[in-house]
Amino acid sequence: MQQKGYSSIINAIIDLQTRGFSFDFSLVGNKLLCAQQKFFLKDEEFDILEMHHFLVEDHGRKETVIYGIESPQHGIRGIMLNTIREKRIPVPAIIQKKMRKFWI
Repeated sequence: MQQKGYSSIINAIIDLQTRGFSFDFSLVGNKLLCAQQKFFLKDEEFDILEMHHFLVEDHGRKETVIYGIESPQHGIRGIMLNTIREKRIPVPAIIQKKMRKFWI
């Protein structure tokens, strides 16, 4: 579980990509979509290795979270971005479950 202090979102993405996080993930319902491979990962098929938070103040406050994701079963690592505007939107259950280890 890696936590680095990146100065920007771009720096975090570049570093993750140089360390092998080369796939793009999107949350669709309770599954992750791997954009390049065009398949879904279920809860038990991936883990969140890293999580990086960024607060941005531009026309209101928003938070961007970058997740470093790995699926050993499929042999892939990638990145998922989640941006939240001012209003608190609950984190989807599939992500909450994986994030618990960051608070233990």
